[in-house]
Amino acid sequence: MLGPRTNSARARSSHARYRTFAHVRPGEQAHLAVFPIRPQIPGVPFLRTCRLDTDQERQWESIKRALVILGLVDFQTPRLQKRRAQLETEAEKIHALIVAQDGPGNRKRGGSQTRQLRVNLRKHHLKPLSRDGKLFLAGMPGIKDMLRLPHERIADSKLIEAARRIVDNVKPHEATFIDAGYRIDFIARAEQAIAALEARAGQPDERTNRTSRATASLPKALVKGREIIGAVDGIVDDELADNPGARNMWKKAKRLHGKIGRPKNNWRPQPKPLPGAEIDTDS
Repeated sequence: MLGPRTNSARARSSHARYRTFAHVRPGEQAHLAVFPIRPQIPGVPFLRTCRLDTDQERQWESIKRALVILGLVDFQTPRLQKRRAQLETEAEKIHALIVAQDGPGNRKRGGSQTRQLRVNLRKHHLKPLSRDGKLFLAGMPGIKDMLRLPHERIADSKLIEAARRIVDNVKPHEATFIDAGYRIDFIARAEQAIAALEARAGQPDERTNRTSRATASLPKALVKGREIIGAVDGIVDDELADNPGARNMWKKAKRLHGKIGRPKNNWRPQPKPLPGAEIDTDS
């Protein structure tokens, strides 16, 4: 008696149903309807495209499937080869945009230099001034608000604003801090740290700009790829009219798969009639 299937057995079974174009031999076209091909483009690795929305993901998958099918033997006509070359070029552009949009460096705000400046300002200047100031100046009205430490993940502009507030409120009591063991130039050092972060924050972030450009260009590139697929559709119907198996494979590859998810609930409550109002029963 067979026991329950393990996760590894499911993975092997799933992997057996999805084969790349490199594993498809010329005599295996008839099996494609049963064993679908996992779309793979030469030189374009599979991506975990977490930045694509549902529609963009469906378009990108259809382009990859179309490229795989256009590489089969039945589709090697001069016109289809030219269209496949165009689609490959567009797919490479789409891949580059996805990499630029979802690169690991783009997920971190401001880069390592900005993070280092933020940590230095908050940890070595603001935090000691805030904590010691509340102790040294205890009893002064409003001192807790004046020396309130900003949140660690606050925006750069807000952090600079809070840093200036803390330093400006500490300046009148500079002697008290020096008597407590602070360096003579602690105010100047804090102001230098603020100025360094302000200068860095004012510079354009090339990573952010690159991500924004990629996000704006990606929909146009996907539409262009789908337009090429539309042009291929007419050529397939013309040149492969006597090959229904190939045309059927192409139709399955080019189409956009249905959206996955819970269907929308379009039900809306009907308005209740006002008290004393007549109800129209003819409609």
